[in-house]
Amino acid sequence: MSLVNKPGSIITLPFGGASIQDSGYVLMWDASNNYVKVHDGTAGKVVIGVNLTSTEDPANPGTYLTSGYIAVQVDGIAEVQVDASNKAFEQGDLVYVKGSGKIDKFEWDDLNSSFSDTEVEAQFKKLTTIVGVALESKAVNAGGTAKVLLRPL
Repeated sequence: MSLVNKPGSIITLPFGGASIQDSGYVLMWDASNNYVKVHDGTAGKVVIGVNLTSTEDPANPGTYLTSGYIAVQVDGIAEVQVDASNKAFEQGDLVYVKGSGKIDKFEWDDLNSSFSDTEVEAQFKKLTTIVGVALESKAVNAGGTAKVLLRPL
């Protein structure tokens, strides 16, 4: 039995702000509007999960809705969009949401220098953008999608 074909927990959440034209985008919660939207990569904005479907209107194919409900996978193994200008990553590397709902390899900032309180706080906030653990490798600037074991905070 393969875990690759078994999604984790799936929930339905309201979405808004913009249409989502493919699956595999990392989502965040927009508290001011009470819906999920594509994660913009802002440190401190917690990852909710990954969308399993686009927001294409089933009654009008080719048209994408900008609000409604969407299936969101919150744990387990998911196929996630990779940023087109990604750094190379290997199986087992942590990946984070870089922006536009797409992932890249997570790296700490240089810890050899002295940090101010503000810089230390920024490092902790950066942890909120971790999506999970890469289950496959990607070359530099590969883009596409990658299997990820979701481990959002």
